[in-house]
Amino acid sequence: MKTVKVIAVEARKDKRKTPYNLISFMTPDSVMQNGVKIKIEPRVQRVTKYPESYLPDKSPQYGHDFKVGDVVAGDIITRAGLIPYPIADKATGEITSTPNFATHLVLGDSTNEEAFEALVWKEFNSRGKFLNNGSAHSAAGFLKAWGTAAPELVQASEDVVETQTL
Repeated sequence: MKTVKVIAVEARKDKRKTPYNLISFMTPDSVMQNGVKIKIEPRVQRVTKYPESYLPDKSPQYGHDFKVGDVVAGDIITRAGLIPYPIADKATGEITSTPNFATHLVLGDSTNEEAFEALVWKEFNSRGKFLNNGSAHSAAGFLKAWGTAAPELVQASEDVVETQTL
């Protein structure tokens, strides 16, 4: 099972004066392979966790009460091949595309690969980073649903999907 360690917890307030914790997680700095301890570069990710959800049920976000030194099941995941979507610059009106990669903390048990992959999809999607599963529907359909004013991004996503599914 992969784990991350809480290395810092900072109490903050957002612009609405709502309290939250900015929590820093770090992956291990070594792994065991064939009985040998191998040093690796740890990864660090910071996430915000609110003690009360903004959703109607007001349930606390998992991890809002973590303390420095806690070790939690999860991993810091980087994925490429995300579905780009257009962003308009408010000042100039210029339309650009989001990057096609992102890194997020995914908390959960990684021993069941399929279940953990579902958690990865859920985490990335909840952050607006949609993973491209290789279907034209997932990429072009997503961009068309957004009503993008940049048809070249829709066409580019269709071209990428077609290349990936060959």
